Amino acid sequence: MDGRRYDNDDLSPAPGPDYRRHRVPLRGTGPLNYRRSDDRIFEEVCEVLLHSPDVDASHITVRVSEGEVFLEGSVINRFNKRLAEYLIEDLPGVIDVRNDLQIEKDYNYYQEDA
Repeated sequence: MDGRRYDNDDLSPAPGPDYRRHRVPLRGTGPLNYRRSDDRIFEEVCEVLLHSPDVDASHITVRVSEGEVFLEGSVINRFNKRLAEYLIEDLPGVIDVRNDLQIEKDYNYYQEDA
């Protein structure tokens, strides 16, 4: 042949500079036996909640078991409850989110702890 590698299926050249025109998007598709560890999921969930400017996570407890994330504790309103779940539901490795956050209407989140 001409020195280039060819796939067995259609005798087309192996990926070259313009392979992106013909590829199928596979981002997020990992090896068959890969599963993200609960520790890594826990760290990322906590980082996302920490860096969110709209959720006060100081009263939220996070637990992860076999890819399922459990949110417990309290938030200031229903918007924050839903937002906390929304921010983490599509993180890599998260299979499901159990949102057991309670809405604490009488607590002042902005007061200094004595």
